Amino acid sequence: MTVASAVGPPVTAVVTATPEARGVVRVRVAVRGPGATEFVDEHVRVAVPVASAWARLGDVLHAESAAPWHAARLGARHPGALVVAAHHGHVCRLRVGPSGTPLVLRTARLLRGARPEVPWPVWASLAHTFLAAGCRYGGWPRCGWGPGRGRWPPRGRVPAAWPGGSSLARR
Repeated sequence: MTVASAVGPPVTAVVTATPEARGVVRVRVAVRGPGATEFVDEHVRVAVPVASAWARLGDVLHAESAAPWHAARLGARHPGALVVAAHHGHVCRLRVGPSGTPLVLRTARLLRGARPEVPWPVWASLAHTFLAAGCRYGGWPRCGWGPGRGRWPPRGRVPAAWPGGSSLARR
């Protein structure tokens, strides 16, 4: 998948998902930015309520829901998740980062009512990767859906990991 950048060439991401249990996926995202800058993020993505018992271990939680408050409530119940997504149809509501910054993603106007070509849980995993790489909300590459403007990598560097690391590092 190629993610268009607001500044400079696009960012390319290769997403690999390995099922661990019903509703639980181990995700590896390899991102290549301008100048052959590379970053790899590994995390656990959990579908809620399908795998509710796994939710406390998830780095990324997602649920099918049209309720505008669902992501906020899910994030409040599971504060250890770095990204929480509630998606339905052409809209995905995210809470990102330790502070739960809200972000709403939508498909293009011509596709209203249609789901995105890349499923919403994958976009949630990309949000985790951008955070793990040190990009703040306003510094994410522009993806045609997001308001972010900035550079990849942020400030010319890519940190080794998100502070505290991924849940995969804690196992």
